[in-house]
Amino acid sequence: PKTDSPNIPKAAPILQGGMESRGWDNEALQWSNPVQPKVVSLSTEAGIVPALQVDFKGGTQEKATIKRTAHLSIGDDSVLTFYVQNPGDKPLSIAIGLKTGSQYLFHESPQQPIKPSKDFQKLRFSFKGASYKSAASGWNYNTHVADLTDVKEIQVLIYNGNDSGSLLISNMGFPAKPDL
Repeated sequence: PKTDSPNIPKAAPILQGGMESRGWDNEALQWSNPVQPKVVSLSTEAGIVPALQVDFKGGTQEKATIKRTAHLSIGDDSVLTFYVQNPGDKPLSIAIGLKTGSQYLFHESPQQPIKPSKDFQKLRFSFKGASYKSAASGWNYNTHVADLTDVKEIQVLIYNGNDSGSLLISNMGFPAKPDL
């Protein structure tokens, strides 16, 4: 039987069970519009693979945020990559957030646009350079992420404003040799 499952584009590498496949939760409503992450299965040429479906609603915050507890040590030359599909009819922006160190310091990447499409779009978030914002930078995008060797939490921030919709995230991880 034919399903309405979205397909990952042929150019996307198939990684079984990346970071998207478990452990995500919604952020507290004081910081986030209503959001609900859940793991779903996608049909691909290589078989069934997990993906993260993120359903979000518009609200009083500018973004809907999901989070995952992590215990990672990331090198400053690391790149977080993933594919995202925005099947809705409005463009969105996505940023990532990291909480690091014993103080759980929050750092946010610059936003990347996600156009409405049935195709997956590849996102890359580099940790090299002073392009993140934090309380220490006065919320300007001009600082390095502190304590990359002690990452406590990863967040995906969906800048949706008053718009409701859904996204799919697939193949999230840190490639050993990021393609530049």
